[in-house]
Amino acid sequence: MILADAVRELTERTLNGLDDSQDYREHTIAAWRVLQRFVAQGEQFTVQNQNTGKSIDEKQLMAKVPHYVTQYLATATFVHFVSLFENFLVDLLRLWLTAFPRSLAENQIKVKEVLEAADRDAIIQSAIDKKLSDVAYGPADGWFRYLATLVNLDCPTPEEIKQFAEIKASRDVLVHNKGITNKKYMEKAGGYARYQDNEVLQLPDTYHRQSWELVRKVIRDIADAVIRKA
Repeated sequence: MILADAVRELTERTLNGLDDSQDYREHTIAAWRVLQRFVAQGEQFTVQNQNTGKSIDEKQLMAKVPHYVTQYLATATFVHFVSLFENFLVDLLRLWLTAFPRSLAENQIKVKEVLEAADRDAIIQSAIDKKLSDVAYGPADGWFRYLATLVNLDCPTPEEIKQFAEIKASRDVLVHNKGITNKKYMEKAGGYARYQDNEVLQLPDTYHRQSWELVRKVIRDIADAVIRKA
């Protein structure tokens, strides 16, 4: 499979994943609303969680809906947006480096790894793995800088990179700091920081949707630009 076709397949798979995640959120909210109408009409029921042993009735469940939607549902889908992008970018870089391994010519590799490798391809893949690991664990803007060293792209824009950096910083707060902002968040988010230190991070509907839209646009723009260069 030529590089352009591989990038198209990766992009379609990622964009479908983004759409599925957004659909999941909207469909879940719609299902809650339908259930709320039934309860308003007098429907009664009990829900028991066999795992926790807890049991609640319809009124208690309806009281939990706002928290479930604004916290668990919003957080799960938002984090998924960022994860999909991370996977897309790493896989895209892997495709490019595999097609153009001379891009790694200046990178160093241990003699031990060379001696233990089965062949030249194994050595190249080991070098790619190490480089991608270094990039993936670096700052979000570093991802785009490294991509730019490999492929001369005119996207994403500097503003989009800054916006994405805040999105990634928000994701890190949710995953690693129980949703409480800190100085690391403010540093990563820069001028786009939505909160000060030690505040509860929220995901309003508008922000949630705009984050999905930005991630989708950046993926599409990068993919189209890379395909033109492939």
